[in-house]
Amino acid sequence: MTWHRLRHLEAVERSHVPVLEIEPWVAALREKLAAGAYPVTVFGEDEGESRFRVWCVLADIAQHTLWLTSTRIQKVDARFASLANDFPAMNYFECELFEQTGIRPEHHPWLRPVRIADDWRQNGKPTEAAIIWMSPQRGDDRKERAGRPSPALQPSGFFLSHNCLFCHTIVT
Repeated sequence: MTWHRLRHLEAVERSHVPVLEIEPWVAALREKLAAGAYPVTVFGEDEGESRFRVWCVLADIAQHTLWLTSTRIQKVDARFASLANDFPAMNYFECELFEQTGIRPEHHPWLRPVRIADDWRQNGKPTEAAIIWMSPQRGDDRKERAGRPSPALQPSGFFLSHNCLFCHTIVT
């Protein structure tokens, strides 16, 4: 099994999510992306001293389906074949994965910071400021960042807030 199929807001047991070797994982992503799926999130989870578990969720609008899969990557010389050259939607996801975990997407077209890591992580956990920034807020208690409403209130804000919200509410 390469993918776990789920619907929006459906919880899934971690043990039900396939863990592929790195090359088959990249091939599975390439196949789904070529068929028209688009990335929802890609993030790394520290599993201890020697490895990361990298999660990926792709969305298939035609089937109203989310596809979930993962791989394990050793921390020593952590890398995988970049998909960003062929699938530009993967660009920032790969940059963010590198920024947060150090896992290098090989042959990435422009590996650069997406956000300031210290603004988001402290001892491996989101900071309180990041949680406030990522939380949808309504009414008069809306927070502003750089003189504008929180990105969580804007359609594009989901991209900036996906990692914490996904890994703490969907993957149980």
